[in-house]
Amino acid sequence: MVEVLFINCFFNFRRLMIDLLLFFLFLFLFIIYYVLVKREKEKRKKKNFYSIFFFFLIISKYIYIFINIYFFIDQEKFIFL
Repeated sequence: MVEVLFINCFFNFRRLMIDLLLFFLFLFLFIIYYVLVKREKEKRKKKNFYSIFFFFLIISKYIYIFINIYFFIDQEKFIFL
C-alpha cells in the first residue's frame, strides 16, 4: 500500500512539473510573439489581442495532451484535463 502511494505521488509530482513547464513555455512563446506583433502594430492597425492569446492557448493544449500520452503511457488511465 505504501509503495502504491509513493508511486502515485511520484507520478503526480512528475505531472505537476510537466504542467508547470508547459505553462511557462506557453507564457514565454506568447510574450515573444506579442512583442514581435507589437512592432507590426505600429505600422498598421491593431490586431486582436484575444485571438492571438486563444491561438497559443489551443496550441499549448494540444502539446499538453501529446506530452501526457507520451510520458504517461505506462499508466493504466489517461487524465485529459
